[in-house]
Amino acid sequence: MTTLVAEANKEEIPGVGVIVVLDHSGDTKHIWDRNSEAEVEEARSLFDRMIKRGMQAWSVTRKGDKDARITTFDPQAEKIIFSPALQGG
Repeated sequence: MTTLVAEANKEEIPGVGVIVVLDHSGDTKHIWDRNSEAEVEEARSLFDRMIKRGMQAWSVTRKGDKDARITTFDPQAEKIIFSPALQGG
């Protein structure tokens, strides 16, 4: 799995998935090959760690259309965006 910090290449690449983590350090993109069992497992592990940290996951299309909030990893997702949970006060 490849990790990119800040701006990633925005071209659509068939067969890859992207996890974007938005946090205090900025915007980190993790890209995996959906056809590689090892990379899918690495992406699943990252997903599970982010959920355990209390992050919220959203499935979106590469064009940015929101799909749904998700709580389980989908290896066929085009893009998953993690953001901190909002806290009221």
